Amino acid sequence: MRKIPVTTKFGQYTVSVGSGILDSLSTRIPALAGNPRKLVLVLTSPEIWALWGERVLASLEPREPIVLFLPPGERHKRMSQVERLTTEMTKAGADRSSLLIAFGGGVTGDVGGFVSAIYMRGIDYVQVPTTLLSQVDSSVGGKTGVNLQTGKNLVGCFYPPQAVVADISLLSTLPQRELRAGIYESIKAGLIRDAGLFRFIEANAKRLTKANPRRSRRWSRLLSGSRPISFARMSEKWACACFSISVTPWATPSKRPAITARCCTARLSPGV
Repeated sequence: MRKIPVTTKFGQYTVSVGSGILDSLSTRIPALAGNPRKLVLVLTSPEIWALWGERVLASLEPREPIVLFLPPGERHKRMSQVERLTTEMTKAGADRSSLLIAFGGGVTGDVGGFVSAIYMRGIDYVQVPTTLLSQVDSSVGGKTGVNLQTGKNLVGCFYPPQAVVADISLLSTLPQRELRAGIYESIKAGLIRDAGLFRFIEANAKRLTKANPRRSRRWSRLLSGSRPISFARMSEKWACACFSISVTPWATPSKRPAITARCCTARLSPGV
């Protein structure tokens, strides 16, 4: 298992990466230490809970968390769901000392983080991402928000989690399409600031899509290498530090694509 410290101007937390670490979830959440009466809420989707819910409940014993459900998909990443969830939280007795665990993919993480940021002006939350894309990107950096009819992620804020627990064994149920989506996101991170990560993906692309996430160390390397660019997103000035990645084929199909990465601002230093 790897522990990756994250320090930003908004706070400090730890990203834990490993196989099977969901079973020790409560020990990786600082807010639960020495506080057995703390109310814990778990935001997840019915599909994810059916697969892993028993393990989450066992890892949080003797606490009995309140489970909140959010249907999967971008169409449910809306303000109407935020109102429904926060209303359910008040009925469950959640207060400023409560903790929310966002257990799912990118939509669950974005909505869970946003709900945590605005409920009673902010409560602690933890990201437990279950897809490769959310493990390498959206769960880290504190980027939260929901969609409007006029566009994606138009309402949101930057609000850091107390911890991120990325259990790579949870990837074992993902289809190949979902795994590739996470690999593509890691490629962007490699292009922008980590040549070693890019070379690693280039050398291991076929093995990554065929590897068993429960046993392969390659996944841990992929997740760890993708972190720095996500850390850089922990800023309300992300609009001034955006990146553009484009892939343009050469004239002949036998040639490799010309891959260009350009940063639209000089504000983001190499040490960020």
